[in-house]
Amino acid sequence: MQESDESYALLMTGDFELVLLETAMSKKALSTDSAREDTPIKPVFFIDVPLELISQKIKENGGTVYQPKSWEFGGRQVCDGCDCEGNIFQLRVGKNT
Repeated sequence: MQESDESYALLMTGDFELVLLETAMSKKALSTDSAREDTPIKPVFFIDVPLELISQKIKENGGTVYQPKSWEFGGRQVCDGCDCEGNIFQLRVGKNT
């Protein structure tokens, strides 16, 4: 299940729920030109659609998707990205895409 408005996005599956909020503080946060690679967390997203489609959406929203790495993990191609605030995340692309 998925729902959203201008201030939040909710993603749910089974017993897992992820809520992303846009707060006044996050709107005022300084934009960064560099990735914050020293954070203690890296969200991982499993996708089963072509990387090109996801990459385009991420770029349209101010993020960057790095070139796919030349290795696989758990049977999926690994690709890191950076959002518009400098947060690093990882995409794991399914083989059937």
